[in-house]
Amino acid sequence: MESGTHFYSLRPASPMSSHPVLPEDVLLEIMAASSPPVCARFMRTSHFYHDRELGPRVLLSHPSLRKEDSLLSFLDFIHAQPDIRFSFITSLDLSFQLSHDASLRLSNAVPHMHKLRHLTIHAGESVLVHHKLGSAIASLTSLRELCISDADDTSLDLLRSLRVQLTRVHLDFDRGRSLTCFDEYMSMDEWDQYHPALLLEHSASTLEHLSANRWSTSPDDPLEMSPVYYKMRVLETMNTTLPFTQPWIRAYPNLERLAFTTYPGSRQMGENNDPESWRAMNLSDQLEECTWRRLREFEGTVFDLYLLGLAGEVDHVVLREVWTAHLHMLGPALVHVRPRILELDGWPGDLRQSPPDGRFSVFQEEGMARLEELTIDGRLSVTEHTHVDVGSVMEDLLSALASCQALRTLTITVWTEWLQDGQAWGERKVQPEDWLPLLQTEGTLERFDPAEGLMRLQQAVPTLARATVTLKGVRRRPSRTVVLEGGSVRVQVSPGSLA
Repeated sequence: MESGTHFYSLRPASPMSSHPVLPEDVLLEIMAASSPPVCARFMRTSHFYHDRELGPRVLLSHPSLRKEDSLLSFLDFIHAQPDIRFSFITSLDLSFQLSHDASLRLSNAVPHMHKLRHLTIHAGESVLVHHKLGSAIASLTSLRELCISDADDTSLDLLRSLRVQLTRVHLDFDRGRSLTCFDEYMSMDEWDQYHPALLLEHSASTLEHLSANRWSTSPDDPLEMSPVYYKMRVLETMNTTLPFTQPWIRAYPNLERLAFTTYPGSRQMGENNDPESWRAMNLSDQLEECTWRRLREFEGTVFDLYLLGLAGEVDHVVLREVWTAHLHMLGPALVHVRPRILELDGWPGDLRQSPPDGRFSVFQEEGMARLEELTIDGRLSVTEHTHVDVGSVMEDLLSALASCQALRTLTITVWTEWLQDGQAWGERKVQPEDWLPLLQTEGTLERFDPAEGLMRLQQAVPTLARATVTLKGVRRRPSRTVVLEGGSVRVQVSPGSLA
């Protein structure tokens, strides 16, 4: 031991011991708060910790099995005291492909895990190919949360055969290939029988959270009838097919959070399915019937919010992929949504143009009437913005925000890493030499000082309590952050760095 280093013994004290000894009840509390590896080391020190229920209970509470030998060791440990240790397994995480023999052993063990509530399978395509294991999982009555990645048709079959009522489901059908099981093994006419609202019918009275990636539903015919999931609060369906909004509203009437994006390939709409017609269909369905009344949060792209045609107010909206090509959709997409909190991953106007009503006239539209918090992550790119006057753009933006009379918090970040040539900057990860002349955009960014504009904005919008503008430094130059708060402005400068 190094000088000055002290340790506490885990062994019973002897009359001649010179080391302090912690009471057993304190050590048991430490073990209860320890990670499984630390708990295992505790258990190896003494039969007292090994034989007590606490050690195995902690060790088996959240087993994350990354290799087959870990699984076999895990099963051996359980079978040493099966009557006790099976009851300690409440969560199981499998992250590897199973051999036939290992799958048989696990298949025989799973039905005895009568308190298993959380199951995560990271290699669904490879694990659930063992049909006996899928049958064993389907027989569980305690399962409440199921997460499967690399999912395929065997995962769908498992969902169909489950006997339990789930509260949370996550399925990711992206297997690292361009095609999913919907494309490879089914015709489009078969997709509807695997619609999540139908496939999870056994959990209609309990399901609260459903998230899915690349789960395809029919793009031609909306689901007419489905069970109603009154407890569903969160729906996250990413990279899916074109949306029919009304069937989701009927199936999940009490939704509070919706995250939705279409798969890029499905955005190539035919002549009779243009975005305007699709939005009009979804919007009119809601206005004629109903829309979500409890929806408080939406996350997706401008394109997808436009297609969904949401007809009710949503407090918090996060928009990704705010691209120039979709800017004409931004105002209409927000007209009924009217968010209080808005986060934009992109500029809310075309920086290259200066129309009569301003680059950022969207802030004068009805959809911005309730806006209290605004975050903009604006990127300057070599493909669009090499000849942009950043000072003029920012002055226009701050002037346009004067229309938002409820605004309380403003955060703007101007990113510059995409302003350089892709090969010199992106692929090789190097900065251009300092002697290269600045682009017009870089020069105007260097000269721009947002302090005066922020002060004018606060005078125009008395509710504004805090505003932050961060200008990322070009090349290796420092970044500047200007903060307006309490009527005063302060500037923070941070060192420049490589992208």
